[in-house]
Amino acid sequence: MRFFLLLALLLFSHLVRAQFNSFEPGSYVLSGDPTVYTGVKLKLRGATELVAKNAAGQTAQFSPSDVSSFRLGQQKYVSVSSFEYSLWLGGDLSDKAFVQVLDSGDVMLMRCEESMNRPMTMGAGSGTVRYGVFLLRRANERPVTHISGNRLTGGGSKFRDAILPYLTQRPDLRKLVEEKTVTLDNIIGIVHALNTGQPYAVTAPHDSNN
Repeated sequence: MRFFLLLALLLFSHLVRAQFNSFEPGSYVLSGDPTVYTGVKLKLRGATELVAKNAAGQTAQFSPSDVSSFRLGQQKYVSVSSFEYSLWLGGDLSDKAFVQVLDSGDVMLMRCEESMNRPMTMGAGSGTVRYGVFLLRRANERPVTHISGNRLTGGGSKFRDAILPYLTQRPDLRKLVEEKTVTLDNIIGIVHALNTGQPYAVTAPHDSNN
């Protein structure tokens, strides 16, 4: 038992933010300022730091407190605060973070990505493991809900309890969740159906890159 606890602690201690990406064309909006700043190149350092570079090559760093939203290439990000998520050792709390917007409308679906350096263990080499946390928020509201699921199936009571309050106006989607037809793997397609008013056909999990 102690061995597994020590191993879990070791894994958790290696949790790090995503590494630097290359600069891409983008734009950003500062908190409290509706001006859209364009003509810059951006790169995201983990979930807590945005780096901007102007045409002269000068750079500036921004935190989620400084920037309310930005576009990095074709992807949109927003700043959120005070949401809970679960890792291997239970609950954790993120003060503020940049999260990617996957779908928006009446409900905004977001994903906060972490990366973990996996130490070399028996039967597995070392490397970086990405861990995505799905979040939901109603339009024009601040509270954010972490949508989690069973670690083996992606479903379970945690998934149902978290997502069902957002589906009160869609009995067809509620039925899919309550009958355990869909799981966390289907969340992008479910939220897209909710925001567009379209039915959801249960197929392979929705790919956010398409």
